[in-house]
Amino acid sequence: METATERKRSIFESLDVFYGSRNVPLCAIKYNSIFLGMGFERVSFHAELKSYTYYPQLTVLVSPQIVLPVIDSPEVKELTSRRNTPDEIAALKVFLRKINGYNSTDNYYTIKSNSEEIKPLILECENKQIIIGQYLKERNIVIFYINPFYTNMATEDNIYPDSVLKIYSDLMKNISLKKVDVIEKMKLAFIEKFKTEITTTLQRLQSNVTSSEKNLVQLNSNLINEIKNIRLFKCQTQNLIAFNLNTDEKIKQGIEEVKGLPFVKNVRLVGSGICMDIGDISITHNGKDVYLGNYYLIISPDNVRVYCKNPIISNDNMEIIHPHINENRNCYGGQREIRINTYLAGFDLKKLVFYVYMFLKTFTPDDCYYQLNMWERDNLKRKELKEIEDEKDITDITFDGCYFDNRHHDVGDRNNDENMGDCQNCGDTIYSDNDNSVRDDDDYLFCRQECLDEYHDSNDEL
Repeated sequence: METATERKRSIFESLDVFYGSRNVPLCAIKYNSIFLGMGFERVSFHAELKSYTYYPQLTVLVSPQIVLPVIDSPEVKELTSRRNTPDEIAALKVFLRKINGYNSTDNYYTIKSNSEEIKPLILECENKQIIIGQYLKERNIVIFYINPFYTNMATEDNIYPDSVLKIYSDLMKNISLKKVDVIEKMKLAFIEKFKTEITTTLQRLQSNVTSSEKNLVQLNSNLINEIKNIRLFKCQTQNLIAFNLNTDEKIKQGIEEVKGLPFVKNVRLVGSGICMDIGDISITHNGKDVYLGNYYLIISPDNVRVYCKNPIISNDNMEIIHPHINENRNCYGGQREIRINTYLAGFDLKKLVFYVYMFLKTFTPDDCYYQLNMWERDNLKRKELKEIEDEKDITDITFDGCYFDNRHHDVGDRNNDENMGDCQNCGDTIYSDNDNSVRDDDDYLFCRQECLDEYHDSNDEL
């Protein structure tokens, strides 16, 4: 079996901000080097920053969404936020307007803490000291509040991205970056997040019960459905009340129970959830076993995500993990989601894991993202299986950024481009400016020749 060649990765979680440029890969490589030069290992745009946000890598959050309370009190130990004053933003705008390529500047919140050390990145504008960034040392996070790529990247003589990054680079020379071990903090934060999610879900379910009871009086035609809803919500509420009274013990009990499943190995609590190996998965189809891969699960308070240690590689060199799992790694689909959410609400971990395991061992041709014959090709390419070491926290694994040549993305402003339809093979929307689109003899539309070839190869095999 042929082993796929690794494609080069950036430290960006997404290349969306570069899609307006004339050459996305070259642009990404250039700025990847600049961020690496400042000492960063990971770059994220518009990510949420909450009280339990930590990163195992030295990470820069560009123009993040600050989800923190606005409280000004020395008694509060958690992270809080402060909104910039109109005078500060006005002075910042005057300074930035002088740079060719400037678009606009929105107001933003900065971070405060009475318990954590936070170092500011300060820019002097119009005789005012403006905080344009901050270093949260205990979380491995640096925040850049001004997005250097909020500009028209295709504009001639646009110096805005380079100028803003030069400002950041100069300010970072006064900051001594040092990566700290945040794994234990991430685990503790996960427990707190779980408790918060339980409280929120409990309130929502109690509200649903009240709402459904009122609907029973008003909507006689929906009587049967509303009765079912009330029973479901009350059952979930009772489970969560019992769970909320002893969260830590319930989590420990659930983990111990799931260890009893014969296919489950290496169960551990990690920063993003409860992680466990579930081994090799094969599907019996047309009288023969089709090997899909070696899998593990991560269960968080609000979802179940499926990962493959040795995914197959498609003809356009993209990783595919399972016929019924898309790139978001969720187990989507009608009754399946209801069953999974019901088990999650009651933290019935053993039933949840068994249900997901059996789902992964089945194939439904009319409800899949990828046909099973992709795993039966003679020229199948697969990534080499990479085991996760025992007792090794998944959050400590090297971060994999977005591919430099990410192939599936929207380019520029589509308002003036005609929507020609969807690719018959991969489903991407095709616009009139796509010079690579082709049609076959049956007049089916494809976004590029590779998709046309893959579609006909798959149908020939069938």
